[in-house]
Amino acid sequence: MAGILSGLFHAPLTAIFLIAEITGGYDLMIPLMIVASVSFAVSKRFEKHSLDVKNLARKGNVFTSNKDTNILCKLEIEDLVKKDYLTVEANQDLENVAELLAHSDQVIFGVVSDDNELEGLVYFNDIREVIFEHGNRDE
Repeated sequence: MAGILSGLFHAPLTAIFLIAEITGGYDLMIPLMIVASVSFAVSKRFEKHSLDVKNLARKGNVFTSNKDTNILCKLEIEDLVKKDYLTVEANQDLENVAELLAHSDQVIFGVVSDDNELEGLVYFNDIREVIFEHGNRDE
């Protein structure tokens, strides 16, 4: 039993301790270790992945080799690109920008012209002090 479990699932320690517990035969620990080790070594030589990992890989739930490449291949670039960025106008006043920042999780805002052309970028970290200083003056 230990040999089959060790070979099929590539889990020799699990096989050793499980069979020892089930049978209560701790005096047979050395033979269990030998059988599980040999079975694991032979099985690993012919099958790179265990039975359960192969089934999961076949379904696409686990990656067995080239993990980085496989994960990146499953990503859709369209899902990663954010398309609905909030923008600010070049002549927009600071109160409106502060209100926009307060209700957005965005940290980069495009600055657009009247023709809706990109003129530059505003980073929240760059204007944070100015906004908080302006807010404290109002209070």
